[in-house]
Amino acid sequence: MFEGSNNVMRNKLIIFDLDGTLVDTIEGIGFSMNKVLQNHGFPVHTIEAYRRFVGNGLRSLAKTVLPQNHRDDETIDLCYKEMLEVYSQFYSRGISLYPGIEDMLDRLTGEGYAIGINTNKDQRITEYIVKEFLGKWKFVKVIGDEGGYPKKPNPEAALAIAAEGGFKPYESVYVGDSEVDYKTAQAAGMKPVSVLWGFRSREELIKLNPKGVIETPDEIFNKINP
Repeated sequence: MFEGSNNVMRNKLIIFDLDGTLVDTIEGIGFSMNKVLQNHGFPVHTIEAYRRFVGNGLRSLAKTVLPQNHRDDETIDLCYKEMLEVYSQFYSRGISLYPGIEDMLDRLTGEGYAIGINTNKDQRITEYIVKEFLGKWKFVKVIGDEGGYPKKPNPEAALAIAAEGGFKPYESVYVGDSEVDYKTAQAAGMKPVSVLWGFRSREELIKLNPKGVIETPDEIFNKINP
């Protein structure tokens, strides 16, 4: 078992973001959102551009990708609803676990750590992805958008995961690839770890969380109980 210097495992719960942290989902997101935009005659965006757009949920994504003169509530809501429908068909397009994630999760659970997922992705699609690509591991709780909690960076969902497993915030580590995840960790009173293989730039994350970044999944063990 991975132990701290006082011979007691200090951090016991590891909460993960989903997109850009455990699973590379950007192709399916970009492809689906572009189909919605095309259906309405709006300009589309590159898959690379979507790396900057995601992180705050699909309704926020719909607002971000629409032309500025079409960001009225009616159009946003329409495109968001269409995105849910289209993305439910194409969420697995190009999807994969990031290299090293499987070994990391095996080791974490094998050494007695509890794990959870907190994402701003739609709850229903989140559950599809977890079942299909992460079904090997048991999570304390999986909370997405529309899962009954406010979206991140509001900490309520993260705290609910901790409570479900019987953990205190200071016993928990929050792992993600964006400023949203970092702010969520801070608001929840959890230790933030930022991954450099996701959807945000290295420069942005190092500036945000200089002592808490990791380049590969196995490095998380250096951050859990340093």
